[in-house]
Amino acid sequence: MRWSIDCPGESFDDHECPTKGTGTPETLYHWEAEILDQVSWFERGLRNEPYWGKLHYISSPRYATEFSFANGLATTTRKQFVRDGALDRSFDQDQPRRPDDRVPVFAYSHAFTTSQSGSVLYTVGTTQEPAVHYRTAIGDVELQPWWMTNNCYFTINNMISKHYQDYTASAKEAKVWTMQLRHDVATYYAKDRAKDDSTEVSSMSEEESYYAILTLSTRQILAANVLTESADNATGATIFQKEISSDGKVNTVDVIYPALPFWLYANPELLRLLLKPIFEFQESGLYHEQYAMHDIGRFYPDAIGYFSSSIPDEWGEEAMPVEESANMIILAYSYFMATNNTEYLATHFDILKRWTVYVIEKSLYPEHQTTTDDFNDPIANNTNLAIKGIVAINCMGGIASALGDITLATRYVTLAYDYYELWAASSIDTTNTHTLLAYQLPNSYSILYNIYPALLFNLRSIPKSLFLMESAFYPTVAQEYGVPLDNRHLWTKSDWEMWAAATSLPQTRALFVKSLAKWINETVTDKALTDHYMTTGDGNYTDYPFVARPVVGGHFSLLAMGMFGRHGVPSERNYRER
Repeated sequence: MRWSIDCPGESFDDHECPTKGTGTPETLYHWEAEILDQVSWFERGLRNEPYWGKLHYISSPRYATEFSFANGLATTTRKQFVRDGALDRSFDQDQPRRPDDRVPVFAYSHAFTTSQSGSVLYTVGTTQEPAVHYRTAIGDVELQPWWMTNNCYFTINNMISKHYQDYTASAKEAKVWTMQLRHDVATYYAKDRAKDDSTEVSSMSEEESYYAILTLSTRQILAANVLTESADNATGATIFQKEISSDGKVNTVDVIYPALPFWLYANPELLRLLLKPIFEFQESGLYHEQYAMHDIGRFYPDAIGYFSSSIPDEWGEEAMPVEESANMIILAYSYFMATNNTEYLATHFDILKRWTVYVIEKSLYPEHQTTTDDFNDPIANNTNLAIKGIVAINCMGGIASALGDITLATRYVTLAYDYYELWAASSIDTTNTHTLLAYQLPNSYSILYNIYPALLFNLRSIPKSLFLMESAFYPTVAQEYGVPLDNRHLWTKSDWEMWAAATSLPQTRALFVKSLAKWINETVTDKALTDHYMTTGDGNYTDYPFVARPVVGGHFSLLAMGMFGRHGVPSERNYRER
C-alpha cells in the first residue's frame, strides 16, 4: 500500500500542503491511500471488498483554534497525541509496505477553546478510475465514473473539494427525502389502514414498522450501483450494479427486477439507466440466444457478457430464460407506465417482441428452468414462473397498444387471458384455497409474488379472486418471522414478502410488514440487512447468507402501488373482473 497527502483546490504542488500557520480554515487536507498492485478486472469480481482504486480521508481546520495532522506508526502517533494533545505534521516515507507491516494511521487533530465552540467535518470515500470494463460491438472500453466527465467534476481534486463543500446542501436534501418518505408512508396508510392493527407480531404499529423498514433499505439499494459515462460518449450516463454477496455478477436482471418498486418510487430514470447496458449488449448482436440474458458479466466490474448460454465454460452464464425474458418485458413496461415514454418502447420494440415469442412458447409449461430463487432446486411447471410469463405477455399487450399496434396488442392480451385459464386449471389446490408450488403438486405452496405487477398496472388477465385467495391463505402458513417462501423450507425472502403484502388485504399485509419489522428487531444476524433468512428460531441466516443486496428495493412495494393509485386488493370501484 502507498499513500500521500495533498490539498485539493489549493495553489500548491499536488502532493504538498500549506506549512504550519499558512493554511486557511477552508483549506482541505486529503489523505490518499491505494493498494500498490491493483488486481485485474477479472479478479475484482472474485472479491466482496473493493481491492482496487483509492481510499480518501479529508478534513479542514474549519472552526478549530488549532489544527494538525500526522501519518505514522499507529502506536507512535497515538502516543504522541495523548502526550502532546496535538500532532506534529509528520509523514511516514517508508512506503509502500503492507498494511499489517507496522500498521500506519492517517490522523487529524482539531482543538477548540471549549467543548461546544465548533464542529468538525470529515469525509471518507473510495474512488475507482476507471470504474467498469465494458464490451461493445466494436471492442472493449474502460468506462470512467460519471464524476470524471465534462458534465460533472472532471478531476478528482475538484470532486473531493465540491463533495466536501456540499455537505450542508446534501444533508438538507437527505432530510427532505426522509420527510417525504415519512409523508408518503403516512398518506398510504391513511387511505388503507388495517381495520384491526392489533396483530400480535410487533409492538410497533404497521405504519411505524413499514417506515422503519424503508429507512433501513434505502442506502443499501443505492450503494450497489455506480454511475459511469456511456460507451459512445453521446447517450448520457449509464448505471452498473453489482450483485452483492449472492454473486459478483453485473446488472443481474433478476436482482434489478425485485427492486422495481424502489426505482418507480424514487426515480424511474434510474431504472432506465440500469437497463441501458443490458439492452445495448443484446441489441448489438453480441448475445446469440432468443431469450434475454441473465446478466452482462460474470464478475463485477468486468461487464464483458457472454456469447451464448448454450456454450458451457467455466465461467458461463447462469441462464434463466423464461425468468429474465419476462422480467425485461415487465421492467420495460414499468418504465413506460411511470414516464409515458413511448420513444423508449419503440427503440426496444424489436427485441421485446423477440423475447415475447420465447415467453409465449415456454412460459405456460416451463421446463426444468432455474428461476431468481436459485438457492432452491429448480422444478418443472413452476406455478410462479408460469404466472410471471402470463403477466409479461399482458404487459407486452400494453406496450404494443402504446405504440399503436392494436392488432398485436389484442393478440397478446387475448393470449394472456387464455393462458391464465389453462394455468388456473393446474395451479390451484383441489381445496381452492391456494396455488401450488408446481402444477398438480399436492401439499405444496409458494408465495405468489409475480402477480404484483398485474395489480400494480391493473392488468385484467389476473382476476381479483386470485389475489383474495392468496391473501386469505398466507396467514395459515405464517411463522414467527414471516411466511416461508414455499413449503420446502422455513426460510423466506423479504423482497418477495413485501411484493405479496402489496397484493393482499390489509390484515394480511399487516402480518407481512410487522413480522419483517419484528425480525429486524430480534434477528441474531450481525451484518447489513439480509433479504433471505429463517422465519423460525432466532431468525438467523440460511445456508446462503445474503448480505447488503439491492433487492431490498422490493420493500417499497406499497409506496409504488400508491403512486399508481392502488392500495392492496382493489375494490369493485376501480377493478373490473375479467
